[in-house]
Parts: sequence; structure tokens; C-alpha cells
Amino acid sequence: MECSNSSDKPGFCAASLVIRTVTVAVACGLVTEVQRINSKAQDVCPPLNGCLGRYAEELPLQWRWSGDKEAGTGICRTIVDSGSAHTGWLSAVRQKCTLDRDAVWEEEGRKQEKQHTLEKNLLVIYVATPGCDQLPSLESVENYTLTINDEQNFLLSKTVWGALRGLETFSQLIWRSPEGTFFINKTEIEDFPRFPHRGLLLDTSRHYLPLPSILNTLDVMAYNKFNVFHWHLVDDPSFPYESFTFPELTRKGSYNPATHIYTAQDVKEVIEYARLRGIRVLVEFDTPGHTQSWGPDFYLHLGGDEVDFSCWKSNPDVQAFMKKKGFGTDFKKLESFYIQTLLDIVSAYGKGYVVWQEVFDNKVKVRPDTIIQVWREEVPVNYMKELELVTNASFRALLSAPWYLNHITYGPDWEEVYMVEPQAFEGTPEQKALVIGGEACMWGEYVDSTNLVPRLWPRAGAVAERLWSSRLMTNLDFAFKRLADFRCVLLRRGVQAQPLSVGFCEQEFEET
Repeated sequence: MECSNSSDKPGFCAASLVIRTVTVAVACGLVTEVQRINSKAQDVCPPLNGCLGRYAEELPLQWRWSGDKEAGTGICRTIVDSGSAHTGWLSAVRQKCTLDRDAVWEEEGRKQEKQHTLEKNLLVIYVATPGCDQLPSLESVENYTLTINDEQNFLLSKTVWGALRGLETFSQLIWRSPEGTFFINKTEIEDFPRFPHRGLLLDTSRHYLPLPSILNTLDVMAYNKFNVFHWHLVDDPSFPYESFTFPELTRKGSYNPATHIYTAQDVKEVIEYARLRGIRVLVEFDTPGHTQSWGPDFYLHLGGDEVDFSCWKSNPDVQAFMKKKGFGTDFKKLESFYIQTLLDIVSAYGKGYVVWQEVFDNKVKVRPDTIIQVWREEVPVNYMKELELVTNASFRALLSAPWYLNHITYGPDWEEVYMVEPQAFEGTPEQKALVIGGEACMWGEYVDSTNLVPRLWPRAGAVAERLWSSRLMTNLDFAFKRLADFRCVLLRRGVQAQPLSVGFCEQEFEET
């Protein structure tokens, strides 16, 4: 965001507008989310699954809905007029379609001229593509334009996913004076992500994370504009998934099959909760028998890293199979055979897949559209060299190696995280375009629900900005001011984010 005026608020322009009550007129029918505000709207508003309605609960404002009187053609809007701003009772509903945006602003301009004030009570949201009942994807468009000035308050996006990102920005632009008045500063923002895949990995095998911990993490991911939840569900320590096909895996593999598992309903809840925040759920689940039930996203993560051959070496049936296949004692050939068979099964279901870099390093034959996730910092080569090799082979790549947030040090370790440049390897522009993003990873050897939140936040925000913002954003002093301010935003929202340095927030964290 560029500002023509300076201010003591990081990244803000100096001129401010007083907010009393915000009215949001939303195009494409998204205004039906008013039902989240008042249950009386349920009888008159067709449900659209709550894509935007949660902001009515999170912003420190009262919301009402309004629109034009004249009907036009084109983009549909559901209009709900509210009565008292204190009670928010809904009094009427009617349908409106218009393509004439200028007519909307002309009417609003006349109202504002009569007010003779800079008080603002209207944010108009235009979404070009109607509906929000679909799932986000790697190809989802998240661009938006936000304009706040004397003439108009306006949010424009092509999709609902862009509207969600714009509303999050809008919510963070609002600030409160010591007297309790809410302000928003004049600004003009044209925003879009640099990379389409901006992920966060949680490991629920080494330590079981209760469902509320996962849902709360999805909330904060949305605050940071992350858009992929990489769910590393099972691993050697435990199998916490309630499998109907292989119930013995759950009974014998989970820490406690009565308390430490995720049911099919839990999974559905996570997927829907994430969807409403514009977040894809990328499940890492190595058993091919579950590929259909774990298929909301086009991609599955199939793992493929750190295979321990000791179990295979001790199994006579495995050794006999290797002899039959002509593998001799080369267990890497057996691993490649297994991975190739698994990839063929997944491909038969019409799914794409993501694999860890060992699959590429071991020269397993994979489809050209495979995504390779680079996680090793130095072995077999430096991670930048690995990105060069992967992209030189024309595969798309994700970077995670420098962003293992379970590794902690004393002091501001977020700075090193922030300064990583995912495309700083030798290669052509075409190669560098194959890096489609990256992921912050929180492995669970020493992390559970007691320390997950402060270890993640606000440090993960440094990764989020690197994946969203321009590569030119490298000023650490400027980043520190904004990240420290954002940490205070998280505290106000009830997120127990750890401090970045010495200092304080106007509203400190309080246990609820």
C-alpha cells in the first residue's frame, strides 16, 4: 500500500474517516450472509454458506444492509434494510440487479453531500463472479481493490476469495482512538498475491491436536492470508484417523481410539471451516485406500520422505517379493516401486499430487504435473540448488526448507524467515515461474495444543508476507513495525501471539 501522507500508524495515510455504523452493500447475492447477524433473516435470505458473514461478527462495528431503489439488469444484490442500529432488526428484503456502478455512487454522493461530514457508513463490495458455494483451488483469483476516501468506500474483486482477502485488509485498517472512536484512514489499495500456494503444515500424529486448536489455527491463517492448510494427519507415532475401511489401524495405531482420533465428521468440519475462509485443505495421507474420502481438493499430498528400511529388511515376505521383482537387496528400488504404484492409483482417480523431494531425488517416474515440495536444507544439496534441479526438470515446486517454525532460537528468528527469497536460484525466468509458493511447517515432536499458538504466531506471519507480497519488500525495520502492530491485532482478537521484542500492546492478551 502506498500513501501520500505520513502517519504514526505503520503503513497508514494520515487523513482519517470517522466510523459510526458501517453499511455493506454486497453484489452477487453475497449480502445474504446477513443471516449470520440476525436469525430473523433466515426466513427471507437464501443461504450461501457464510463466506463473508463472519466479518460482521469480527469487526468492531455494527452492520446493516442497504441498496438502490431502482432496478437494473446484470449483477444481483439482495438488499436488507435494517431498523434501529442498536437492535439490528430486519424490516424488509427485496432483490436488486444492476450493472450501473456509477448510479450507485451518484446516489450515495448525494447522501454524503447532505451530511456535510466525513463520517462513513457504506462499504460497497462488488464481486464479479457470483456465488460462494465452491471450493477454493490452486487457480483461485484473490486479487482485490479497496478504495477508502471522501467520495466512496469500495471493495472490488473478481471472486469471493478476493473479497475475503479484501475484507481482512479492511478489518485490519480499522483502528481505535484512546476515547473509543473507531477510525479508518483514507487509502487506495490494489492487492494480489505473488504466489498462489501459501501454506501452513500442522502435524497431528506426533501430538494429537484437538479439533478446536485446528479450527482456531484456520482463523489466524485467514488473518495472515494463508490459503492452504497442509494437514500431516498420520505418521509413525500415531494413526489418529477413524478408518472405516481399516478399523484396526485406528484401534491399534491411535494414542487412544476413544479420545485421540479425528472422525469423518471432524474432517468434514475442518474442510468446510477452511473453505469459508478461502483455505484449501491439502491432506497428507499415505494410504491409497482413502483417496476418495479425502478428495475435496484436486491435490493430495502423498509424502514419500524419510522411509526407514529396517522394517522391510526384517520381513521375509518383503524379501521374497524383492527377489521376485529382481530388486536384489536394493530397498530404494522397492521404495520407488511402491511410490510409483501409489501415484498410478491416485492418477486413476483423476487427482493431482504433491510429494516430498525424495521422490524426485530417487528418480521415481512421476507425471509432468507433479508438485515437488523441497524440505531439506542441505542434503543432498542446498535447497536453492534443489529448486534449480526440480524446475530444470520442468516440475512445479514448493519451498519449505527454511520455514520449519518448530525450530526455535533465542531472539528475533522471524527475520531470517522473512528474508528468504524463494526464487533466488540460478535459472531461467520460466524455471522461476515454476515455484508456485511454499509452506511454513510446524512439526509436532515438541508441540501440542499448549504451545502451538505462541510458537506459530506472529512468526508465521513473516512467511505469509513473503509469499503474498512483492520480492522488493525486504526492509526489516519496516517489517518489524508492521509485524509488531499485527501482533497487537492478534492479541485483541484473542490469539496468544508471542512478543517480537521488548514493548507492549494497548490491549494485552487476557485469558477467557
